[in-house]
Amino acid sequence: MIRLRDNAGNVEGPGQFLSVFEQANLMTDIDLWVVRQSVIQSQKWMDLTFYMPISVNISSHTLTDKVALEEILKQISKVPGLIHFEITEESLIDNQAMVEESISRLHQAGSTVHIDDFGTGYSSLSYLNRFDIDTLKIDRSFVMALDSERGKQVFYSLTGIAKQLGMNIVVEGVETKEQFEIVSREPDVVVQGWYFSRSVSAEEVRRYSVQRAAVCNTSSFDVEEIARKSWHERVRELWAPLLFTGECLFQCA
Repeated sequence: MIRLRDNAGNVEGPGQFLSVFEQANLMTDIDLWVVRQSVIQSQKWMDLTFYMPISVNISSHTLTDKVALEEILKQISKVPGLIHFEITEESLIDNQAMVEESISRLHQAGSTVHIDDFGTGYSSLSYLNRFDIDTLKIDRSFVMALDSERGKQVFYSLTGIAKQLGMNIVVEGVETKEQFEIVSREPDVVVQGWYFSRSVSAEEVRRYSVQRAAVCNTSSFDVEEIARKSWHERVRELWAPLLFTGECLFQCA
């Protein structure tokens, strides 16, 4: 998740500045920069025998830009199987043939594709049937509604759809113990949110993950074995038994 940090150290979230880049038609440039920085960070981690998958948000403009896609494929080939991609529901609407081709090529390169903030966009269930999506990330608005019976019913309906389609599930925005207890009743669900950690630096991610691996008696990481596993299996192994991912602030050089 990209952030801006000014000279005084103040951090701005993407909601505060990405609209400016969108208006200037610079989203593809931003996406490519993030992919390159993610690859660099992944290579730094690999040098430390640490293999953590990184998920990168890309816009619909990038997904349907053939030149941009070729650059992405070139970059992620340097760290096969470690860079994955998140798209919004709106990305599935325009130029569907190109979107379908792009998703297929990302899969061929060893990446998985997730729908971010699922349930808040404009797509219909027919899109889930057409496109080969690996993971649904359930939007935090559904987590916030878990304090009502109706909210729980809607949440379980969403997880049920994902399971029936054979998709992995990530639940976003879990912030309280009560929310975690409800969400974690669902088997094989990855939980993401500030209940576990606020945004942290890349170094802190590595340190924390190594500590969790020690707790789980996982003393080393085999890159070939890691490459054979799915994104969901890697996250489950690296973060078990808590089964969560944090929202990370990567301080890339």
